Amino acid sequence: APPGQTQNVKSALFGKIELYSALALAPASQRTNKMSVKLSCDPCIDRTFYTLRAILHGTSNDDYWQKLAASARQSAQDMRVNLELELYPPGGYSEGKMASDIRAAADSGSDSVDALVVTIPTQDVADAVRYAAGKGMPIFGLNS
Repeated sequence: APPGQTQNVKSALFGKIELYSALALAPASQRTNKMSVKLSCDPCIDRTFYTLRAILHGTSNDDYWQKLAASARQSAQDMRVNLELELYPPGGYSEGKMASDIRAAADSGSDSVDALVVTIPTQDVADAVRYAAGKGMPIFGLNS
């Protein structure tokens, strides 16, 4: 896909992720199932070409991160892109592990990951994000 279309699709995807996340976290009285985001060229782009890897400091036993992950997965499915998102197991998160995961994703290059979605809870993680950006990896911040 041409670079302009790549950015438009990624922008639409993350706008939808934010929308779904807001819905998932809203009180039940404020939720609606009438949500739809339509791209002006839908379905003219084969979006399954894109792979996004989410590296978040959330753990799989935390309700907030479970809801956010479910919303992100639904958005990715709706937009027909590949989303790699695994929350850290209980007790499995460390800033060193997260920083290492971000650097490894950046080192894997664009052949396996088109962009990263990250949270930045510490300076070590921020340094890893700078490293990834320096390697040309597009990065989207979340929960900032």
